[in-house]
Amino acid sequence: MSPRGPTGLAAFLLLLTLLGRLEFAFGQTPRDSEQGTDSVESLPEQAWIYKPFKGRFLEPASLGVRDCYFQASDGVRLNAWYLSAPAGQPTVLYFHGNGGSLSSMDRTLAEMKRARFGVLLVDYRGYGLSEGRPSEQGLYRDGLAAYDYCRELGVPVERLLIHGQSLGGGVATYVASRRACSGLILESTFTSFPAVASKVCGGGFPGRLAFLAVHTQFPNKQRVATLTIPVFVIHGARDELIPCSMGKALHAATRTGRFWVVDGAGHNNLRSAARSEYARRLGQFWSDLKSGKFSP
Repeated sequence: MSPRGPTGLAAFLLLLTLLGRLEFAFGQTPRDSEQGTDSVESLPEQAWIYKPFKGRFLEPASLGVRDCYFQASDGVRLNAWYLSAPAGQPTVLYFHGNGGSLSSMDRTLAEMKRARFGVLLVDYRGYGLSEGRPSEQGLYRDGLAAYDYCRELGVPVERLLIHGQSLGGGVATYVASRRACSGLILESTFTSFPAVASKVCGGGFPGRLAFLAVHTQFPNKQRVATLTIPVFVIHGARDELIPCSMGKALHAATRTGRFWVVDGAGHNNLRSAARSEYARRLGQFWSDLKSGKFSP
């Protein structure tokens, strides 16, 4: 049974913390994979955050993309779909949200094609046909492995954009802080995961309790403040899960950022609300980077 009300959810998150500490104390801390490193997140916390679809219900050949496999640094085998870019156009290294898999990325792929971008769509460990079990540290490993694989495909740094949607923004920001790229796109992304937990619990005392309870961090605001590359922040004005104020805070933390608030858009319908403007804005971001005319 799921906890009811903000206080109940905050207490539930505190319980997750205690479970994680007990697991650690008894040497039963969950692992990213059989070969992976230990994660500080408890199994219940991982289950609360990550909602993977396992397997595949959409074949990459039907979408005209290449089915790719590569390994993270801890040996976990990962799956990705690759669409090469038209001549002179960028390739996007794309990290999706906490739910679904590559099989639910057909709309994303269509938008990238509309913007005339190439793309490497990545399934994290535990998602789709990728091995392992998701965790914050595991996703960081996956992000770096995906970047390295993208470079192996021949994508030059000067035509490489990193794009994260929702939870994927945490992976994208981490990778951009450790690898060279031309620009970063953060869509419907949060400032930090504890801030999300606090918001879900309604703020106040339950929110403060939740903020302290969760192990998962994804400190996006802190990381984005260190970046010198252009950052394009996109957020729905009516995002019911990650409030638009978090998008504004991310933009305010950037050194060189651009902010687009999509009127009428929630968390899961931003692209349908933006319509053709979505691909146009992505294209404009790249055009401004390429010409050296980028400005907030």
